[in-house]
Amino acid sequence: LRISAMMHLRNNRSLGRALAEVRRPLESFDRKEDCSTELDADATAIMLRRLPTKFTAESLIQVLDEFLPPGRYNFVYVPHDKRKLRNLALAFVNFTDPESARTAYVFFRDVKHPLLGQTIRVCQADIQGLGSNLAYFM
Repeated sequence: LRISAMMHLRNNRSLGRALAEVRRPLESFDRKEDCSTELDADATAIMLRRLPTKFTAESLIQVLDEFLPPGRYNFVYVPHDKRKLRNLALAFVNFTDPESARTAYVFFRDVKHPLLGQTIRVCQADIQGLGSNLAYFM
């Protein structure tokens, strides 16, 4: 019994170290330095991070419609955790042209919006283009 208890303790310590290693990149994921200062010239998609947990895709569309003319974006995705009944604090938006993406990037980087709070981060998304976003997220 004592040997198995020691093995269990050692395994739990290893598990704790492994979990700490997994968490470390997630903690660093939200650093402000992780975002480049500008978008690539041909970028059409952005990623928003640190959204309020009750923020929805409809809320994001409402915010986008306040500063962009209709038809300037073609993909909005706010991942949702169905078990916790909240979003994952992320959103992805693809725009119809790089100019619209830059406009949105500057807006989300510089403007404090009442629906968004003050801690929002904006970056260029890894996945660019409507087709690629649909293939990846849907």
